[in-house]
Amino acid sequence: MTEMNSIRLKSVRELRTAVTSPLFVEAIQAIQKEAFTRLLATPGQATELREQIYTEIKALDRVVSRLKSIANEITMLPGDDLTHGG
Repeated sequence: MTEMNSIRLKSVRELRTAVTSPLFVEAIQAIQKEAFTRLLATPGQATELREQIYTEIKALDRVVSRLKSIANEITMLPGDDLTHGG
């Protein structure tokens, strides 16, 4: 394994640890809950505000999905098995 691959592997493992940590998961859930609460509290006729909140929710989902996708890049490497905490 080259030094660059080793550094990338270490970074991906660290990212995986971060995105699966209870603190990260709780923080994301709290942000999502806050956004959905604001969305539900917004009057139906406040279309622009509702669209802004919806966009915020979608952006958060995209960022988290991308981070998880990167974190899962190493699942196919020998010795790494996410199903057993790898």
